[in-house]
Amino acid sequence: MEIHTTCLFILIFAEGISSITVTTNSEINVTLGSNTPIVLNCTYPTEITVETIKWKKLVHGVNKYLARFDPRQSDASLAGDGIYLVNRSNLINPKNSSRSAVLIINDVKCEDDGKYQCFVEYKDGVLIKEATSKTTVFLQVEAEQPTSFEFYQNGTLKENDKVFLSCSANVGNPGGFVAIWKLNKLSNQPIILNKSSEVVEKTENCTAVANLSITYTVSRDDNGAIFRCSSQNRQTQEPAPYNDTIAIDVYYGPSNVTIISSAPHLDLFVGANVNLTCSSDGNPLPSFKWKFNSSDVLNDERHSLTQDNRTLILRKMVSNDSGIYSCFALNVVDGDTLKMSSNKSLIIKEKHKEDVEASQPTCGESQCKISEICSEIDGRAVCDVNYWFFAALVFMFFTMIFIVTTTFLCIRRSRHKNNSINFNGEVKSGALIKSQANDYDLDGYSDPKDVTKLCQNTEESGSENVAYADPVDSNNQYASAKKDLPNPSNPPNVYDGAWV
Repeated sequence: MEIHTTCLFILIFAEGISSITVTTNSEINVTLGSNTPIVLNCTYPTEITVETIKWKKLVHGVNKYLARFDPRQSDASLAGDGIYLVNRSNLINPKNSSRSAVLIINDVKCEDDGKYQCFVEYKDGVLIKEATSKTTVFLQVEAEQPTSFEFYQNGTLKENDKVFLSCSANVGNPGGFVAIWKLNKLSNQPIILNKSSEVVEKTENCTAVANLSITYTVSRDDNGAIFRCSSQNRQTQEPAPYNDTIAIDVYYGPSNVTIISSAPHLDLFVGANVNLTCSSDGNPLPSFKWKFNSSDVLNDERHSLTQDNRTLILRKMVSNDSGIYSCFALNVVDGDTLKMSSNKSLIIKEKHKEDVEASQPTCGESQCKISEICSEIDGRAVCDVNYWFFAALVFMFFTMIFIVTTTFLCIRRSRHKNNSINFNGEVKSGALIKSQANDYDLDGYSDPKDVTKLCQNTEESGSENVAYADPVDSNNQYASAKKDLPNPSNPPNVYDGAWV
């Protein structure tokens, strides 16, 4: 709470007190319905002799006498104008140890809101003097969301039309008011259009209804805007309660029609290409139409329009294409057709020798390398590096390595398999001779001496290749070399000195 001090200066030529200071709280805030009392405390200095202390309230410009305090008799009582405080107030009279006269108001009501004043009468010699101090009591009541926010327009809303907005709300207390705002389509920052004056008259429960009506002229910049009514008072924390309208549609004809050339800074020669693109503002969005020297432009081999007619494409121009190209933007607002146009002049020059040398061909005429890609900028061919070409080369290189490596491994594996088959065939012919029963006899092991004998018999038979000896001779030889199965006590892998 702020401390408010009022000093009374008295010029006295005789000996006495020049002034005293009376202190009260300058402002007291109490929330209505919170059961918090209003405490009016009036304090004065100890060096004076006080006759009486009075608390008064300003009502319609007149101070009403609420309570009287007499420190000399330890007496405090409500005055005639304070009868309404009976049974809901307490009075604390000043004592020797206390220099404060306190008026406590309980069960706070809306009528307790307002300005109070403490009057202290004291003696200065034989004179009775008076010092005062003021306190303002604010009963806090929250502002409520607007109960009504109306937006009126007459038919289709066009540029420069007027709209009517009306707002009503319980703004609470203290100092409540309503305000009307505008929020543009591309901004979240509201712009205040007007606000009501603060409400003075209150109802019994301290609510205060504020009203505000305004007339506003819309512009094309208001297209998509939202209007807002807010309700607030001195104690309201942002954001205040509010209601919004829906976004409004403001209709207006075409404007800011412009033609942009794809070659704005280049001379145009016979055979060149150029694109003319038209743009315009408007609501609803405009449609477009092209004219060349006041004649409609039609699609043909050298002149074409995009689907929305915004862009006129000129290819392989000739000198007769020189002239005025006009773009017309049109829309319909409330049954009326509105239009606006823009012009662009083109001069197509004949190519001379120096111009041919300086000019650049189009992509159809360009001789870009195989590793380059052609693109047209301002109707001229530009050769850029084709990175996909180099990526394809790298892919083909690794693909060839993969194919060669795979082929080599397949051939090597095939040769290894053939060698294994030949080796196995030799063993079967020389050591594992097929018996008459067409089964291999693997019953036992040959003695070293029998193997030697087998070789000698083979040589005597005159066979050039043991692996291809006569099957009958081989069977006889194998039979002579055949031994019984080994004894389990002497396994085949046990060392035998006869092999040395």
